[in-house]
Amino acid sequence: MEVKKGMEQAHANFTAGQLTSENGRALLGFMEAWSGMMEYAVDLGADNITQLAELTVRPAAASAGITDDMSVDAVAAQMVKCWIHGDKLAEWSLFHPPEILTEDHRQDMWAMSPATLNSLPELVEAYPGIQDSCPDILEQQKMVMDAPAVSSFPQMCM
Repeated sequence: MEVKKGMEQAHANFTAGQLTSENGRALLGFMEAWSGMMEYAVDLGADNITQLAELTVRPAAASAGITDDMSVDAVAAQMVKCWIHGDKLAEWSLFHPPEILTEDHRQDMWAMSPATLNSLPELVEAYPGIQDSCPDILEQQKMVMDAPAVSSFPQMCM
């Protein structure tokens, strides 16, 4: 996880505190997996952390054995505070559904930015666990990418 400048000590203190328990180590594993997936997608050109957070939270939690929503909230709060993209994650953190792991939430591919959509094939290849939570993600991505562009301007008909 790339830490914000000036927040290195706060993050080190959080990390040290978590290393004392099995649950804490799982939280750290989740935070590393989740931030790693999103950072990788940003490196591929994705531009919307809120969309990436929604897409990657379940596979990252599963990879670390996290099954409760309170742990997700705790990690999100730490990432908002210390992660380099934390300011952008704050929107997701404030508005995500409260049952993020315990209910099925479908990603709206039609609302995704083109840059984020373009990053999906490589992101899924690097992190195949994403397909566990959204098995048809690449088919959906292709369908959206292949759809004809719709003009954002009103059309006049006579």
